[in-house]
Amino acid sequence: MPASFKKILNSRLFKFIVGEKVDGGPTEFFVHEEAVAQLLKPLRTLMQGGMAESQTGCTIWADVSKKTFESFIQFAYTGDYSIMKGRKRSRDKKKKKVVTDDSSSRTSHSQRSRWAKTVVDLDLVAETPAPELEPGLVEKKDPETASKKDKKKSLKLEKVFSFSPFGEESLKLSTDPDLPKPETIKRRDKYPELQPRVHSEDFNSLTFQLLAPRNNYKKDCEPAEHFDPDQCFKEIFLSHASLYILGDLQLVDSLKALALFKLHKTLCVFQLDDGNAEDIIALAMHAYSEEGRGGGLDEGIGGLRSLVCQYMATNALVLSFNDGFMDLLRDGGQLVQDFFKYEVQRMC
Repeated sequence: MPASFKKILNSRLFKFIVGEKVDGGPTEFFVHEEAVAQLLKPLRTLMQGGMAESQTGCTIWADVSKKTFESFIQFAYTGDYSIMKGRKRSRDKKKKKVVTDDSSSRTSHSQRSRWAKTVVDLDLVAETPAPELEPGLVEKKDPETASKKDKKKSLKLEKVFSFSPFGEESLKLSTDPDLPKPETIKRRDKYPELQPRVHSEDFNSLTFQLLAPRNNYKKDCEPAEHFDPDQCFKEIFLSHASLYILGDLQLVDSLKALALFKLHKTLCVFQLDDGNAEDIIALAMHAYSEEGRGGGLDEGIGGLRSLVCQYMATNALVLSFNDGFMDLLRDGGQLVQDFFKYEVQRMC
């Protein structure tokens, strides 16, 4: 059960020194102790179990990068983490050759034909001008009809009920514009007991508009639903994989599951081609690096390496035309063995 927010805020600040081996220099973070200790018992033992780290209130995670630790702490406080924005992909070296054969000329000729046809069709449609009146003529209304209507309107506006002091009711037509209008008494003022009651259904249907989102990071935490061909996905893939690896190292299964969930959603949107295959290659190399500890195929679909192998096997045809991927297979190792197993199992 997660700790209450009050308990987190009242806990002491614990110092983490991270990124010395991967960022080129250390970075210090001060975090509420209970926010991290609530994730798992080994972390609570590290911070509150009487060990050297718990006594000094400081620990060193040299293999964890600054960006990965920031996402980890956001997960510790909120249960989710924001997805970083990928940089714009440079496609100067990947520009496709412009087609200048007869097909392009035919296309331009057909476009010109459609344009000419459109112009001709517009010329065939003649606008019907509005009928013009002869000079000196003005459209007039029937004086009898107009006068009757005006009289009716004036009678409605000028009718006033007056009562004599002797109780006799008389109806007269007022022609004095300065005569004050009689005060009207609303029914609910005359009979206050007949005012409409507020029922529970009406109270429950009241709405109050929020001026700010309840969760400021909810939108940033959701994986992209549409593919942007100009965006580089390498950093996004590696951020999910790094959080999975950190969760695997610290035995935080909930973080591992969330990282795999978001990575899978991102891979489903990703449209692989020869120009962005390097993003998948970087993901595979990171999952199978010595620091990766991405888990083998024995973990099934739940493991990082299993997810990467399944994606590569599903898109093996596209990857086979990429020189970088073939160089990766040429290096051999556990990646090639797992990829071959998964490809054979998929084809059978």
